[in-house]
Amino acid sequence: MTTPSKQQISLVVPSPLVKTIKSLLEENGYLEKSVKITKVVDTEGQYNVPTTWRIQMTSDKAQLALEKKELLMSLGGLQYMADVEIELIPNINSSKGSRSNSVLAQAIWAWVQSLPTSAQSSIPGGPERFIEIFGPTYSVYPPLLVLPSHVFSKDAWPEIIHGPLEAYLPSLYSNICLALNVTHIAINRPIALDIIPSSSTSNSKNEARNIMRLPLSLVPLHGDFGSPNLPPTAENFNTVFWATALQNGIWQTWAPLYTMFSRGNIKEKARLLNLRSLADDTFGRDPKETGAVDLYAGIGYFAFSFAKAGFGRVLCWELNGWSVEGLKRGAKKNKWSVKVVEGNAKRINNLNTGQAQDRDECLIVFHESNEQAAKRVADLRGQIPPIKHVNCGYLPSSKHSWKTAIKIIDSVEGGWIHAHENIKLNDISRRKEEIVEEFRYLVFETSREISNTPNFKVRCDHLERIKTYAPGVIHCVIDIALVPQLP
Repeated sequence: MTTPSKQQISLVVPSPLVKTIKSLLEENGYLEKSVKITKVVDTEGQYNVPTTWRIQMTSDKAQLALEKKELLMSLGGLQYMADVEIELIPNINSSKGSRSNSVLAQAIWAWVQSLPTSAQSSIPGGPERFIEIFGPTYSVYPPLLVLPSHVFSKDAWPEIIHGPLEAYLPSLYSNICLALNVTHIAINRPIALDIIPSSSTSNSKNEARNIMRLPLSLVPLHGDFGSPNLPPTAENFNTVFWATALQNGIWQTWAPLYTMFSRGNIKEKARLLNLRSLADDTFGRDPKETGAVDLYAGIGYFAFSFAKAGFGRVLCWELNGWSVEGLKRGAKKNKWSVKVVEGNAKRINNLNTGQAQDRDECLIVFHESNEQAAKRVADLRGQIPPIKHVNCGYLPSSKHSWKTAIKIIDSVEGGWIHAHENIKLNDISRRKEEIVEEFRYLVFETSREISNTPNFKVRCDHLERIKTYAPGVIHCVIDIALVPQLP
């Protein structure tokens, strides 16, 4: 029986969503750059956004709906299910069959053609099947190429790497590097939540949790990534490979063997650049004279958005020394000053307390547990601007940091806590109200524990759906406003 052919599709998108959908496709490696975005004829503001996604030729509406759902889930955009449609892209397939026109596919095809006939005939399923193993999706973070996790899951792959083609793989990688202008290639599987399998006999919930979000499933294929399992020291920092990415005009830097990079949070990073409080501060304060805190800073995912948005000081907490170094390197690449405070430092020395434009440190990074954050901020009151925003960016739930965030928010002016949470798609409204009630209780509890802590009024100002975390589960950010109440 002949296997039905596959064809690329485009997403039919309403005008207000074109930029968002294009960004999601581009960030996830699914944007077909060889085809222009075009307006759909005889429609009111509908546009065709081309993708590299391929589907089996079918007229079955139910099957098309499943294909659309699978693509949107891969993008982290399941919330747009009702807003977009799919249609086939005509005349994009080459004369070689279902082979993609992507740069990666072209490099692989050139390599296949360079092989001896005997090697070509040993490819399981033929040359076209080999290109399908890699698929059309990939991400480039100069000078690193990251292939999706499904590359190793294809049935034919073990036959390739342990068969007659094994000796030719180095030339394949060299071909790909030359075509995409990279030096390193890796396969990136999802960041594991668990370091070891959870056990019902474990005495500590943290024993099995990947608290520092280590990239435990990264599989280097080509290039020198450095030695694994090195401690984060100044000497070792210079012996490993570092990658970079540019999002929203912001550079980020990380060591792929030791830290993760989450491209799917680009939507939330962009939102933090345009916070309402920056344009309309109720206390008439220049936004540069307010501060922000990121309790799970990583390499600066959200902290850098705060810095670019114009906050006078951004305080960060991070446990992983490799992430701290990545944050430091990224800040310097963005031309922001940064000060790193080690956890054993009892006090901060030489902190510039002048006007925002004269300050020495835009970002202050505490290399320690965020359990120390409330005390650190209390010690710095009067030396730093009032903290108006606290980001709690840990999944599947950031609730363990909520009480700390309440203590950090300025007690006179109040502010916002951005609480990240994984929520079931059909449970978002109920869970939002539940989180508001949890914050109200924590505010009440904190006001009783600590003198001079106001009993803030609590409300939810906004809930942002970021991306699909798992089938039926959405990564959300709930903006909790803490408003001081008059005595």
